[in-house]
Amino acid sequence: MGSFLLFWLVGSLIGGSAMFGASQDHHYFVGQFGRLTEVPFGLWLYSWAHTLSQVVTFPLAIVAAFRSRAPEKPWSHRGGGAV
Repeated sequence: MGSFLLFWLVGSLIGGSAMFGASQDHHYFVGQFGRLTEVPFGLWLYSWAHTLSQVVTFPLAIVAAFRSRAPEKPWSHRGGGAV
C-alpha cells in the first residue's frame, strides 16, 4: 500500500507517469490525462520502473487480500484439540 501511495504522490508531483508519456530525441515526458510534462531522464526512468512494478504487484496484493483459506481441521473428533 505504501508503494502505491508513493507512486500516486510522485506521479502527482511530476505530472504523470512515464508509461503514459513518451521519449523523443533525448527528451523524456511523463503523461497524465493526455498532458505531457518534460522531465530529466533519471526521473523518467524511475517513473517507468515504478509504474511497471505497480502494474505487476498491485493486482497481486488485491488477490492476496481477498484470498480465502479453509479453516484448519481439529486433530481430535471433539474439536479444538481437546483429548
